[in-house]
Amino acid sequence: MVSEQTDYSQAFSAEMTTRATTGKDLLLINEDFLSSDVDFSSALLRLKAKGTEALFINTQSEFSFLTLFTQARRLFPKLQIFGTSMPGSDAFLEKAGSQADGIIFADVPKAADLLQGEGRAMYDRFVAKFGKPLSWDTGVLTSYEALRAMHAAMLSGEEPRKFLYRSTFDGVFGRWHFDRNGDIQGLASVLKTIRNSAVVPLPPL
Repeated sequence: MVSEQTDYSQAFSAEMTTRATTGKDLLLINEDFLSSDVDFSSALLRLKAKGTEALFINTQSEFSFLTLFTQARRLFPKLQIFGTSMPGSDAFLEKAGSQADGIIFADVPKAADLLQGEGRAMYDRFVAKFGKPLSWDTGVLTSYEALRAMHAAMLSGEEPRKFLYRSTFDGVFGRWHFDRNGDIQGLASVLKTIRNSAVVPLPPL
């Protein structure tokens, strides 16, 4: 796994590392990188020297994912690539082309599959004003919910972090809360893959 040094990616890395220790046949080797890094050859060569059998690209932006993925494909032409969310964005697929075929990644459902009522109306107004999101469309929903949650925290009179960690919210995509890492819980992830440059859902495990 190659992980970006951001709060989100590092929390994901920590969770993956914890889960990997329970697998008898899984050895997880992690390399970290700064968001400003653009040359990953050293890290990838170290992983190749250790006989890497699969690569999990753990980034918080399509740019970092694409840069790392492109360099990894040169060194590992046939290696199975895993990720979260980023490979499914139009911005990534447009640039990666057919090389993206075969990537397996965890993602939340698309905005269109989550919304109804107030949420659908809000999203339709957003698209009408700003156009279709070029990146992760569900990020529009989580950003909206983040603002609503922070507004509620400021009005509560409590210390904001304490309020946010103890609260459950009824949002545009249903009930949700923050976990101990500050990540949203309530959006059920699904597995997807890329086939013929298009995102295809995988059946449940």
